[in-house]
Amino acid sequence: MANLLPHSWRTGQGLLAAVCLAAGVLAPVAARAQAVPLETELWGEASLYRDEWGVPHVYAKTPRGLGFAFGYAQAEDHVEPMLLAYRAATGRLAEVQGEAAAEIDRYALRVGHKEIAAEALPLLDEVTQALCEGFALGVNAWLAEHIDAAPDWAEGVEPVEVLALWHAYLMSYAPLDLPDAFRRRPAAPTGNAWAVGPGQTPEGQTVLVVNPHQYYDGPFQWYEAHLALDDYNVMGATLYGLPVILMGHNGVLGWGLTPNEADTADVFDVSAAGEAAGNPADPRIFEESLLGNEEALLLEYYSQAQSYFVRTASGLEERFEPVHLEATGPIIESGGQLYHWRIGGYRAMAGFRQLLDMGRAGSLEAFQDALMLRQLPCFHVVYGDALGNVFYLYNAIAGVRGMPDGPGTASLNDAQLAWKAPLPGVFENWGWRTEYDVPEMPYIVNPASGFVQACGTPPWTATDDPPFYPEMWDYALFGDAESGRAYRIRTLLRSGLRSFRDNQSLLFDVVAPAAQSAASALLQIAQSQPGWVENAHPDLAGLLEVLGQWDSVAETRAQGMTAFHMWWSLFRTRMPDYGSDSALSMMLQSGDPDTQSIALETAEEAARMMRNEFDSVTVPWGDVHRLRRGDKDWPMPGAVSGSPVFVSGDATYDKRKWIADYGYGYALAVQFGDKPNAVSLVPFGASDNPDSPHFDDQTELLLSRRMKRTRYAEDDVQRNATFAKGRDIVLYPRGVEAAFRIECTEPMRAALSTKIDPPGFLRDGDTGFSLYVEVQCERPEVSDARASFSFYVPPDLCAPEFLSMLRVAHYDATAGWTDASLTSRSADGRTLAGEGPVGGFYAVLGPKQAMAPLPDGEAASKPAPPAPAPAAPAVSEPSAAAPLAPPEPALNPKAEEETTFKFNWKNDPHSLGQGGNVVAPGGGTGERKFKMEMQNAPEKSTEEPPAPEAVQRAMQPGDGPTGQRTFKIERQGGKQEAQPQENDAGGGKVVYGLPPHVLERQKKLREQQQQETKP
Repeated sequence: MANLLPHSWRTGQGLLAAVCLAAGVLAPVAARAQAVPLETELWGEASLYRDEWGVPHVYAKTPRGLGFAFGYAQAEDHVEPMLLAYRAATGRLAEVQGEAAAEIDRYALRVGHKEIAAEALPLLDEVTQALCEGFALGVNAWLAEHIDAAPDWAEGVEPVEVLALWHAYLMSYAPLDLPDAFRRRPAAPTGNAWAVGPGQTPEGQTVLVVNPHQYYDGPFQWYEAHLALDDYNVMGATLYGLPVILMGHNGVLGWGLTPNEADTADVFDVSAAGEAAGNPADPRIFEESLLGNEEALLLEYYSQAQSYFVRTASGLEERFEPVHLEATGPIIESGGQLYHWRIGGYRAMAGFRQLLDMGRAGSLEAFQDALMLRQLPCFHVVYGDALGNVFYLYNAIAGVRGMPDGPGTASLNDAQLAWKAPLPGVFENWGWRTEYDVPEMPYIVNPASGFVQACGTPPWTATDDPPFYPEMWDYALFGDAESGRAYRIRTLLRSGLRSFRDNQSLLFDVVAPAAQSAASALLQIAQSQPGWVENAHPDLAGLLEVLGQWDSVAETRAQGMTAFHMWWSLFRTRMPDYGSDSALSMMLQSGDPDTQSIALETAEEAARMMRNEFDSVTVPWGDVHRLRRGDKDWPMPGAVSGSPVFVSGDATYDKRKWIADYGYGYALAVQFGDKPNAVSLVPFGASDNPDSPHFDDQTELLLSRRMKRTRYAEDDVQRNATFAKGRDIVLYPRGVEAAFRIECTEPMRAALSTKIDPPGFLRDGDTGFSLYVEVQCERPEVSDARASFSFYVPPDLCAPEFLSMLRVAHYDATAGWTDASLTSRSADGRTLAGEGPVGGFYAVLGPKQAMAPLPDGEAASKPAPPAPAPAAPAVSEPSAAAPLAPPEPALNPKAEEETTFKFNWKNDPHSLGQGGNVVAPGGGTGERKFKMEMQNAPEKSTEEPPAPEAVQRAMQPGDGPTGQRTFKIERQGGKQEAQPQENDAGGGKVVYGLPPHVLERQKKLREQQQQETKP
């Protein structure tokens, strides 16, 4: 790999390092023995297009080029938060943010994100290495070009930091059974996702909805993008700083990930007397010591320390943190004792490769094969495809745990027996002797209900009547509680057919189902104790009246939402042992006298606080629940309290306002037909730069509950691109049946625009047979940039006998109109192709008498045939004379004629046996068809606001899915296929369920464990 920019903050060089990048990283690489600078070389391997919403679309020839252009795009949009995220993952945040970030750095070092990444990266497959290297180079290239726009502490990025951030993201979900120990909060504790089969939609097509959440001030934030590399062509979302799409769709299928609460980690006491001997996590090196066992262990632990730096008033202060990393997790200290934090998937670092394979999949079976890589330690997986399949998997890397019977367990408390508290080290080998394999986890394929969902749910409520039950697994494995969001989505999806538009509407559903039952219970308690209410604070009666009149929606107008949130927040604080709103609501309805007393006391306190803070108990939710971006402030619907589907943070209180600092990070709804039809949304915009037009241009969509149309088809991207960057760029002008290819030996930024009126006087007798296309290009002063073009003249503009009189002309302010060089005319004379300079205007001109008359005074409606895009010659060669006419893209995103790289992880020795390699390009010369159509499209394409009643109305249920399908998984070393379990559904058969061999294996493991504990 290239030797990338080293960190230099401690030497005081600051952004000087980024300047050095131009002379170092971006200089020619000796190993390649090339005269072309690396930056120029990489822009020849990929092109970056930006659509009207600023969303990046990267088309690449190599994995390294893909990473490079994507890294450049991300730096352009959010360089500062991305660089801060890298620092948080590698233990260098306090160098910038001071003491407030010192604990974050200590944690990052203690868990070993960067160290694990550094050990793994050289062993991973070549594609992952190329992605990480290219991404780092792309960020560094942007820094070198925009020194003044980057923060003064910015430095270059190393490939290992990209992988370290991924490790930090995954480890943020690992449970830590040490209540007093510091840990990073989960990247996002909630998310929404569901898939609806064709039998449950009036269009008869599968619909997938993906909706990950995020903290708006955290290091893990979602970013929308479109990446294309051979048979990998995925639109979706990733996290700032990562080079692959984490969830989204290709041409035939899509998937979403939401956090689950699988117990994928345990804590073992390695310092307890008598337990350390023989423990593989024991870091002691002395068998005999004058010190006691615990003292010797602590001494050895503290002797292995790494330094970090904290910015202080007097400069950078060096500090040290003990770091000891085992194969399965770190050793951490808490309360003077040492513990081994055993984490499932701790060294599973081939996640980028698995995500690439998931995105490349063209079928459910191929997607399931990708899941078999087991590089995602957690998450619910929700899937849908164009063939009508819906699929759910409760994904987790966890030990097949069981507590042995015998005298050793008699002293364990309930939390230890449930694997929720530190255990003696001797139990580690017992509980983690084997791990659950992918097909041994709960999964569902094509249920009779026609839908699957993961909106905060245990697996047995992912759909109606799932093919399994909790007793099939160790009860300690699942920590998921049922959420009001999951209950609401199930209720609506089972109530009848839901169209694509209806599914979009569900994303903005503000009914608070947990509030319905909780508020009703509070009112009943108050009615049963009228004396208590009469003697309480006088505003309590008013608060109860507001709740009684409330329709349980978190709308900005709702006064009841404000009253409920104030009371519910206080009530939850007094009842900390109930994790979910649903569980707490059930306790409230149980009739427990203590709970009822607390409910009334907190309601009185809420009324008093509302009087003190707002001078009233009748306060609209939008007045006090706000969304902020920069210096702007908006009333925000949705909430967390009450569990509406429209999640919007309500925990941060600032200046008499609850600030929505948590909520939607990305929303995608996709309908699978012959081609995917998708809409999407991010909460603010594509850019974090306040000067960018995309800083908050999607906020209005969020607040008005609309979504924007996505650009997935290549010609759609190239037609609607506001600009593109690269060395070989194809753009289609709007409103003109034409195509332009702009090429240069240096990277450039190009765009097209069209005008109705000519930019300069035409020659006498001439008129335009097209709009006037301006080719704009930012490039070096001395450049060999050139443009090739192809114009199509439709029949309603020119009669056949006059076509030979038409020409393509070029205009610039100095030379005026000159004829461009034509290289070819089509056989019918309607397609004119040629070459010309970059810059200025192009148009088809001809004599006025050649203009075809309008039939009956109206424009002819005959559809125009497709005009070809200009050919794609090598940059070093002249443009080809004849333009290409490629076929329409196939439904399957996998390239049929050309493959320039493919994966073969089963044969690769790298990365835990799950690597990859690059192979030589295959044969074939794929072509692209330029689909022409007249357009008067708006600058930004959006969906109309969904009808509010769409969420509430009930529809007639549709037929369930038909046909027989099975979840078939092939594993290395042999093939194992699920044995079907059949249920009647709509006259057909639906196959799902855990394979009998899985249940038998679990049974045998438990029997074996019981035998081993017997004396």
